[in-house]
Amino acid sequence: MHHSSAGSAAHFEGHAHVLRLVYGAQVAQIIYVATQLGVPDLLAAGSRTASELATATAVDEPTLRRVLRGLVALGLCNKLEPDAYILSDYGMAQAVGAYALAPSSSTSSRPLSWLLTEWFPQLPQSASSSVPLGSVALGSKAGATA
Repeated sequence: MHHSSAGSAAHFEGHAHVLRLVYGAQVAQIIYVATQLGVPDLLAAGSRTASELATATAVDEPTLRRVLRGLVALGLCNKLEPDAYILSDYGMAQAVGAYALAPSSSTSSRPLSWLLTEWFPQLPQSASSSVPLGSVALGSKAGATA
């Protein structure tokens, strides 16, 4: 069967879109793990070797190297020769001092690390209850139904 080039392009774009959605979970996991380990904060002061990072995070070096390769692939980290890593400009947004979303109408913002370590883990609880995610993560029962 002959497909038009426009049809093939649309099919390819649809396939690429689905792959981006599927791999999105891996992207979130890499960022989450790196943040939980404190890698962005360790690199915020400057470059460090994989060995130094492994020691500082108490994670075995081969495992940490996989996380670092993921951060490099995502553009959040840059690899320097021979074995050093540094945050990219995008990666600086992961560091504890960087700020993300302001909760509801509050004027104070929360660090991105808070969003990753406090908000995201609450998704399952929020999804299985009538309590909005923001209320679960902020520790209140506002918005809960009886």
